[in-house]
Amino acid sequence: MKLQTCFQFSLKELRSNRLLFALCSLLLVSIISTGLFIAYSDESIMKSFYNYTLKFNESGTGLYIYFDMPYEMLSLIDDQPFDQLYFNGDSDYGSHYSFKENSLEDYEFWIVDVNSEAYLRMKEGQKTEGVELTEDNSLNNYIWVSKQTSESIGCEIGDVISKCMPNGRTFEYEVAGIYSDENEHYSDFYISSARFFYDINEAGYTRVAHFTAVLANPEKYNHIKNVLKARHVSAWTDYDEEFDMLALIDVMLKSLFVIVMISAMFVVYNIEKIIFRNRLSFIMRLKMLGATTGNAVSIYLIIMECILCLSFVFSFILSFLFSLYVKRIVEFVIPEIEFVTANIGKYVLAGCVICTAILFLVMHIFKTKVDRQSISQVLQDG
Repeated sequence: MKLQTCFQFSLKELRSNRLLFALCSLLLVSIISTGLFIAYSDESIMKSFYNYTLKFNESGTGLYIYFDMPYEMLSLIDDQPFDQLYFNGDSDYGSHYSFKENSLEDYEFWIVDVNSEAYLRMKEGQKTEGVELTEDNSLNNYIWVSKQTSESIGCEIGDVISKCMPNGRTFEYEVAGIYSDENEHYSDFYISSARFFYDINEAGYTRVAHFTAVLANPEKYNHIKNVLKARHVSAWTDYDEEFDMLALIDVMLKSLFVIVMISAMFVVYNIEKIIFRNRLSFIMRLKMLGATTGNAVSIYLIIMECILCLSFVFSFILSFLFSLYVKRIVEFVIPEIEFVTANIGKYVLAGCVICTAILFLVMHIFKTKVDRQSISQVLQDG
């Protein structure tokens, strides 16, 4: 018997059981819709929070992460996927500095990173005579002096500022530039952080530095934090409590999604078993009319696959519409959140693939069962 003829016979037989298939579809749509909405909620909550952290930080370009550690341990964090990483800036007391043997204890020395936000803002508003601090000269023994301070102590470009460490080690810095700041007075002197901490290390001292990293993709933060924790490096943000709370919510929702989808698979499996068991006598009749076991069982595979795919389509639409409704409620109650509707096509695809695999498994089980019954029947007739 051809597959087309077998299919026509099967459809006529199935019309009397359309209520069973309707109930199966309704049950599947209910369970799958619940699972997909949980997935929507999980993805949307996390993405909305990540957008929120970017919206309310200093520049809006990334999540700010902070570290406290000795400067020479920078290699412990600089291999992570940060978009920016810089020393946050600090002041050094002038009691150890001198110019022409005159103490500069009344002046402030600012330790700056060439890549820091503070230095870049300062650079925009200042005019520098001489050489500017750049990445290329950050390790040179250069120092910069404000115009007001240079006039006060009679310092010019090319002069030398000395620093005597408590252990007697002396370092000399050449005045590379004189800067004036029309908007804000940052300090009397500034020196590159790379040079400053290099000398500190050379003198045998350790000084804790405050670093700032900018992460454009906040989703990576928890992973980075765990990696650095294994290296005994503490990292924190202004949103750590929220990150911890949402990580817990994320685990709970993912667990709930897995439970619901396993339930859906269990339901699919049992529905298929019921249908095949009830249709076993009809399949045997088709075999007597000349249909192969594969053709007879494949009809039900096609029908169940159609029901399954339609269930996923309806579930996807229902979940999406309900998520839009929730989105409108959230945006009305908390406008600044900017609730994001997630794309969960990957969950639909994964569900279809898994449930199709279950269909093939059940088909194989019942095909074997039908073959065994056919052999038994032949032996009895013999």
